[in-house]
Amino acid sequence: MLKKNVDKKGIIVSLFVSIFMVYFFEIYINHIDNKYSINSNHRYELAKKYGIKFDKRSKIDFINDLKQNTELEIYPDINPKGILNKYGSIKVNGKKIIPLSSISNSLSVLSNELGYWPIYYNDIRGFPNLNNLNNDYEILLIGDSFGEGYSVKQEDNISSQLVKSGVNTYNLSNAGNGPLIQYATIKEYGEVIQPKYIIWTYYMNDISDLNDELKHPVLKKYLDDSNFTQNIIKNKDMIDDSLRKILDKEFENHKASKYFKPKTKTSLKSILKLYSIRKRLGLVNKKPNIDKIIETFDQILMKTKKLSINLNSKLIFVILPSRGQLKKTKI
Repeated sequence: MLKKNVDKKGIIVSLFVSIFMVYFFEIYINHIDNKYSINSNHRYELAKKYGIKFDKRSKIDFINDLKQNTELEIYPDINPKGILNKYGSIKVNGKKIIPLSSISNSLSVLSNELGYWPIYYNDIRGFPNLNNLNNDYEILLIGDSFGEGYSVKQEDNISSQLVKSGVNTYNLSNAGNGPLIQYATIKEYGEVIQPKYIIWTYYMNDISDLNDELKHPVLKKYLDDSNFTQNIIKNKDMIDDSLRKILDKEFENHKASKYFKPKTKTSLKSILKLYSIRKRLGLVNKKPNIDKIIETFDQILMKTKKLSINLNSKLIFVILPSRGQLKKTKI
């Protein structure tokens, strides 16, 4: 009898210790995530330690200060994925529209990852291009944050470097874009740009982005109907007006801070549900059918190839390796 009681107590103690260790690990992961997040004061302290200038103003404060020195419209950056995640779509003439670019002839302020707030100029079509529009483009660049050059100075991104080297390039990239949005963008704008080459930059997270894009009925039409178009160019003025209303409202609702604010602490509910651990184990969202997603990706690439042929362009597919993949590479 005594042995059974001892065994029972031992099991209870072991169970308690196991639960404690799991939650301790969850809290530790959250601490690390907060410490090294983009909005972490720890990053400012590291910059100070190494003599790197770091702008501690909030994005809204930075924009308010910038408005004193320019007549151009200035907004926090906005992209198709941001619209999809937060609003699903916008309405133009009673129809649901997925914008494929920012507000035309405006400035976008990206995120402060390197100690400064990058300012991007969006051309007449709302894409991040510094050079003047013309009808003789060598390259059409399409991609996500890598193609856009997210959080680096605009003059340092891929398209600007190509232009500096004498290669006339037009950039259609936007942070968060997946394969379906990229295909839709080429379809809407390719004919007016008429490039000699289409360079598609691919990164490993594009497959998960595609999984999200396929859930949206408007984007799905690009895949299901070869003749589908949102008439983005024709509706651009109205699209811009809708984006202005969204951003103006967000701007008004945002409480500006004069200091660089740390990331909001993780909620107790998130910790109790072991969100961080489950996320790393791939258990947060239902696992997509990868084979089906890749099959759809192949279909999009074939459609893009056909589109490039119709445009008399050559399609070049560029795979951008992750840091982990580079570490595994033997030289």
